[in-house]
Amino acid sequence: MPTIRGRGSMGQQPMRRYRQWRTTREDRDDLAAMANELSDDVVAIIFGCLPPEDIMRMRGVCKKWREAAKKTFVPMTDFSVNNVDKYNALVAMATALPNLQQLSIRGLGSGHKYSDGEDADERRARYTANYTTHDINIIPNFRKLRCLEIHDAPLNGRYPVLFDFPLLHKLFISDCRYLKFDLAMLSRLPLLKELKLIGNDRVVGNLRSLRVLKDILEEVDISCHQIEGNFMDLADFLRLKQLDLRHTSVTGYVMDIGENGFPALGSIGLPPIIQAGSCLGWSWCTHDDHSCEINWLDPKPSRESSGYKAYAEELQGIERNVGFYRGYSQPPTLAEYNRLCLEYRR
Repeated sequence: MPTIRGRGSMGQQPMRRYRQWRTTREDRDDLAAMANELSDDVVAIIFGCLPPEDIMRMRGVCKKWREAAKKTFVPMTDFSVNNVDKYNALVAMATALPNLQQLSIRGLGSGHKYSDGEDADERRARYTANYTTHDINIIPNFRKLRCLEIHDAPLNGRYPVLFDFPLLHKLFISDCRYLKFDLAMLSRLPLLKELKLIGNDRVVGNLRSLRVLKDILEEVDISCHQIEGNFMDLADFLRLKQLDLRHTSVTGYVMDIGENGFPALGSIGLPPIIQAGSCLGWSWCTHDDHSCEINWLDPKPSRESSGYKAYAEELQGIERNVGFYRGYSQPPTLAEYNRLCLEYRR
């Protein structure tokens, strides 16, 4: 018989064996009767303590529980759609569990894609013409979404349905090369607090479009080279705690941040400070890691000064990174960038 070791003089005590409790048909009938006495609202509250997969299983018990599932506010646990089986589960949840609060949309696997959106990239559409297509338009059924993450999802074109969630607090979109949208579309997310856009080549717009969210935004992290504007357009955002715009085409002068600018800011990601000798400056760096001309904060030292030699030596290394954007103290516009690319290829 298995034993456990006690302490002190207790020595070894035999481990008790417990008879497994088995329910009879009468027991199960009694439990079902008790559950049936609960109202839909009470069952929905109980379901609200379970992950979505468990709720979907529990809803199959009876009609009352199916109705309760529709009322359930699913807790903030991530449901990740990263294969076809998960997508099929999401389709069922669109009507059975519409109060999902957190959703992650990812790749579906080789040979699968979501339905093409408006103004889809024609070349990409031809390449994926034989892929199995899955309808992305089920997403708007989840009107209570509070957190939406889209990562490396097979999307092509514009999808207005992805930007129409009145309760959304967090929006993270990354590495969606063919997804198109303008920052102005975020005005349809009136409660948005956290925004993260990383590596989305076809996202466009001006930072000024975020001003409709000036009283609510707390975190902004954008790394998309076609985003333009002046970062000082966000200076009066009262709740903004974190700002990172290092790999955008956003411009502005760091020294413009005065005593009243960015009152709640704890972290800011702007062009790094550059030093040559005793001189300090800063330079915008684009998404492709090309630096613009240096904006010097200190005057150039005279040739006769003791620090000129160190300044000149370090300046040579710094200016080697300015080849592509020579003559630009801030990132060029998209039209100028395209012109530079054509000249570079020649």
